[in-house]
Amino acid sequence: MLGYVVSYRPELKVWESEIYKAYYCGVCKSIGRRYGQLPRMILSFDAAFLALVLDCICEDVEVLSNEGCIANPFKRKAIVHSKNVDFAADVMLILAWYKLLDDIDDEGRLYAKIATKLFKRKFKRIYENNRVLCDKIDYNLRILRELEKAKSRSLDKTSHYFAELMADIFQTGVENIDLIDTEKVMKEDTCQNENEYDKKEGFYKKEEVDKRQLLQKSHYVEIFREIGYNIGKWVYLIDAVDDIEENLQTGAYNPLIYRFNCEKDESGIDFKKRIKPQVDRILVICLEHIAKAVELLDVKKNKGILNNILYVGLLKKTDEILKEDTQKT
Repeated sequence: MLGYVVSYRPELKVWESEIYKAYYCGVCKSIGRRYGQLPRMILSFDAAFLALVLDCICEDVEVLSNEGCIANPFKRKAIVHSKNVDFAADVMLILAWYKLLDDIDDEGRLYAKIATKLFKRKFKRIYENNRVLCDKIDYNLRILRELEKAKSRSLDKTSHYFAELMADIFQTGVENIDLIDTEKVMKEDTCQNENEYDKKEGFYKKEEVDKRQLLQKSHYVEIFREIGYNIGKWVYLIDAVDDIEENLQTGAYNPLIYRFNCEKDESGIDFKKRIKPQVDRILVICLEHIAKAVELLDVKKNKGILNNILYVGLLKKTDEILKEDTQKT
């Protein structure tokens, strides 16, 4: 994720904006607490969205605290702590690691070589905790890399593997969370008497709660894969649009340049203007699929923030980048 999945701040309520920032700061704190200060430099609001969308279907309330900030030590900020925040932090670092490897393979960039040496031990720890997900990400990026080296003209093929990568991330996230606050349910449902019957009854009720967890997760897996897949496809294509002028200057691969046959005498602005109707249609279809999938979720909190990102933020970002005279904010 590359910083494109953002809210539209002017339409967020004040308290929603504070919660949204608290997720962002929570991911930053999670990285710093577990992996040190340097990796925090790669943080983006994409991670806040991942944590927020996973948290929105959980029954438990966010754990908030006011903590100091390394960027502004004299101002304390609200921080969200949750399992999903930690997962989003890991995902950001996993993607950053593979981006560094790609930069080394692509251009042998010195900064990437230095960064991988500094980050290697930390990534080993992340890999041990996320082995299956890391292997899936690596697999999809390898195929994508081969398609890019072959100068593939197929938008469907190239975007598919990044989309599949994101689907795996969202699926893993929902499989790892506690949709039901088990401790709360047990306190409410289990008899308080200390005789053997009540203990056994409590045990069975614990099993019932676990079954409910599994049933809900199986229901959500395909929904979250659909959300992740279309977020991934949208991100891959919007990034390609954003990079058109730079890629035309450097000669780097861009799927849109090959798919729509950019002419030698065609400027980046003219090319973007020519392909805008087709690309806009693809991007909007991705956003429609995301919206339909999100409507199937039983959202328990932060619905206003989620709707702002999906129905306003992503559309605004699409329009911003597709405009040839865009002034990025």
